[in-house]
Amino acid sequence: MADYFPLVSRAVNALDPNTQERREAIYARAREALDRQLLSLDPPIAAADLERERAALTDTIARVEAQFQAPRPITPPQPKPPAAAVVPVAPPPAPVEAEKPRLVDPTEAEPLVVQQRPKLEAGNSQTGTARKRLWMTGVAVGIPVLLAIGAVAYGLRDDPSRYLNAQKSGQAGDAGQAPQRKSDGRLDGSGSAPLPPNASRQQPSVQSALPVAARVVYFEETAQDPRGVQSDGQVVWRLETAASGAGQPPETIVRGTVSVPNAKMNIDLLFKRNRDPALPASHTIELIFNPEAGREGVKMIGPIEARDQESLPGYPLKGAMVPIGTNLFLIGLDNNEAAIQKNLEALATQKWFAFQFQLEGGKLGAALIEKGPTGERVFTDAIAAWSR
Repeated sequence: MADYFPLVSRAVNALDPNTQERREAIYARAREALDRQLLSLDPPIAAADLERERAALTDTIARVEAQFQAPRPITPPQPKPPAAAVVPVAPPPAPVEAEKPRLVDPTEAEPLVVQQRPKLEAGNSQTGTARKRLWMTGVAVGIPVLLAIGAVAYGLRDDPSRYLNAQKSGQAGDAGQAPQRKSDGRLDGSGSAPLPPNASRQQPSVQSALPVAARVVYFEETAQDPRGVQSDGQVVWRLETAASGAGQPPETIVRGTVSVPNAKMNIDLLFKRNRDPALPASHTIELIFNPEAGREGVKMIGPIEARDQESLPGYPLKGAMVPIGTNLFLIGLDNNEAAIQKNLEALATQKWFAFQFQLEGGKLGAALIEKGPTGERVFTDAIAAWSR
């Protein structure tokens, strides 16, 4: 069973201001992330293990929240009531002589049956199997769930309302279900679209905001054409800095603002260096889908590839993806030295980012996002800042 207390406690204590609403936002997303991780395990988790992990998180939340509750007032002791008047008691009845035990001839008595304790074998296969299953469950569940809770804490610690509002934007989409199939369309083409507006929510300072847009190729299955429809869009890359914690240098952020007008879809991509010790990741990538009113949102994404050419397979960035909620996804890049070197090299040298996704109604899609000259410069400057 995983220990969620350090992560949840650290995330809650870092809130500023620390209000009931903001704490409840973290608790709600933690429960959602826990269920997503547990229910996605293969083979499926046992019902007893599922309930145990849920109960452990519930107990953790209660422990954390108890720190913020006002202590109960001490109730002064109540005065003792006056002693009741002494009422004479009738004398006890005369003792009754107990009946003597009946003696039975030993030859006529029923034999005494001694119940023997069952012998416990050292190599009990059922016990060993149960212990092994419990240990494997702890490994398979504990590590992904701890990563999920850490990602939720990282994503919600600054402004939970930013994620809650983005999640609501995809709830008015169509509820029709479509068969899940692998797209066989080729993502290529070119075109032009209006320059997307600056969608910055945290208002960080912009270090580089060159008005040069790069290409986006967006592909999505539709009811009219199950093979998929291609739409062209644009992306603007910017290098931004945002305030970090007390005594920390400013945080360098790469932001890509994607606009696909024909598909009524906008996407924000944020690349950051991870400074949260509770999250086992070297860097993080946030994907925030912003579907326009009247269309469905995104419930799942695949791995992000860094490609040299748009139509050829590339290098999948090494890390773990955690769905925080509809339209909200956080990728924590692996923090071992080999993975850090390969991931940063891919971010610096590759020219495209590609990923697949699944909409709430079940339809599949994909996006190809070009770095372009502006993106090349932005990532070069960001990687140099992250290495300092």
